[in-house]
Amino acid sequence: MIGGIYQKNTHLISFYWLTQGKNLLCFCMEKKGMMNMNNEKLRVAIYIRIGNYDKQEKEKQKKELQEYCKKNNYTPDKYYIDNGYSANDENRPSYNQLLEEIKQNRYDLILTKDFSRITRSITDLYDFENLINKKKCQLKTLQSNQEVLPLLNPFQATYYKLRK
Repeated sequence: MIGGIYQKNTHLISFYWLTQGKNLLCFCMEKKGMMNMNNEKLRVAIYIRIGNYDKQEKEKQKKELQEYCKKNNYTPDKYYIDNGYSANDENRPSYNQLLEEIKQNRYDLILTKDFSRITRSITDLYDFENLINKKKCQLKTLQSNQEVLPLLNPFQATYYKLRK
């Protein structure tokens, strides 16, 4: 029996090769969502944004994100909440703090309800994507239930960058 471990992003895959007569069999087992590339606990940030000040909506988003974390064995390190801010507002305190902490490599995963919580501007999303990729971080949304970046192909990215 020959075996090994392969890790891609936050997926840890164990595999074993067995020979049975002339047949070569492979068994794989995947463990997802708990470790970063250094085999350390995944560092998770949750971002919540509500356009108009609404405590119930804030609590609803928070509860949905907490349930997602529990289901996927994530432990949020910090919540960033901007209540009463538009996605177009560049002066969102929690969002700006999150950006600074991403630049400091504090997180492996950013979790949010959907893309519109981050921004509704394709150029801002492009900038966010560049930052995330540069820092080897991931963005997941509740709707996609998977890693969602990269979003733009190189032609789209160039087009939106030139329009900026």
